[in-house]
Amino acid sequence: MRLKIYPVLLLIAVCAITSCKKGNSPTPKPTPKSDTDIYISGSMATAGGQSVATYWKNGVAVKLSDSSLNSLARSIAVRPNGDIYVVGNLGEPSPIEQVATYWKNGVVTRLDNSQNESDAFGIAFVGNDIYINGITTDNVVMPSATYWKNNVETLLPLGWTGSDAYAMGTNGTDVFFAGDSRTSSTTYQYFPTSWKNNDSPTLLSSNGIGEVYGIAVNGNDVYMTGFTQQSGKPAIGTYWKNGTPTLLAEGLSTYAITVNGNDVYITGTALFNGKTVPAYWKNNSLVPLGDGAVTSYAYAVTVVGSNVYVAGITHDKNGKINACYWKNGVLNVLPQGVAGKSSAYGIAVVPH
Repeated sequence: MRLKIYPVLLLIAVCAITSCKKGNSPTPKPTPKSDTDIYISGSMATAGGQSVATYWKNGVAVKLSDSSLNSLARSIAVRPNGDIYVVGNLGEPSPIEQVATYWKNGVVTRLDNSQNESDAFGIAFVGNDIYINGITTDNVVMPSATYWKNNVETLLPLGWTGSDAYAMGTNGTDVFFAGDSRTSSTTYQYFPTSWKNNDSPTLLSSNGIGEVYGIAVNGNDVYMTGFTQQSGKPAIGTYWKNGTPTLLAEGLSTYAITVNGNDVYITGTALFNGKTVPAYWKNNSLVPLGDGAVTSYAYAVTVVGSNVYVAGITHDKNGKINACYWKNGVLNVLPQGVAGKSSAYGIAVVPH
């Protein structure tokens, strides 16, 4: 919180105490320290155009890789002991291109040692076990929904042909995954899909395409969010509670979801006053995060106390692309690379 100082009232107060003696001046009060640490994961571009996996702690950038190959940090989590985990991908020489990766306190671990391309999207902790969700591809570039438990790879049951695991959530020892799957090897259409543990996949919509990008588990309730699209119609931001879909008013697509008490928060893009804007919904009520004057996106959300934090990307009027976050609707732009381009995809806020 910025300390407000009202010069006229301050001068009156000082004069009353000191009788306005010459040479006396008020001692400025220090700016109050924040009671939270804000971690944001994403990337910064180099002058050569390479993407470098990066996270920011309270606005200070920490690069996780060099610029010899592209890398990207998709999500971030901070353990109670202070360990910082970041997941994403790290470039590899052709023909692999990229491999699913996580960093623990800046130390890199590649999750896939095969000759196939892979990617990682999220991380969760169950006791002493570490779960990471993502995708791997076979030699014909067919994606498979995948998770790694303590670095050991498991392909989720397909049931069909081709799938992605973009989201993950836990409840006790149960682990939920969600993303999409193909129902035909001849039709390039993906349908929103979920898995519980290693069970067979559940198709969340059979009469329209779509994907799931976020999961939140609250007790016995499982919330998922993404989009659905009927043939010949625009995509609609959608969330599911225990498999039952709800279409979000003005929603175009949604990317993340969290539950705080009885309140459900979802972030994504929305149509507001005829323009596409970053936004979040609280219990289905739209909260726009911009007026659409510049292109912006909202990709991640978390709630700490009464404060709502959303991470994403905003363009400025000079054409630069900035990693950013909104706290209670107020935009904060993060430092960017020398190329004037940075992105944010994940957020974790840790109270002191």
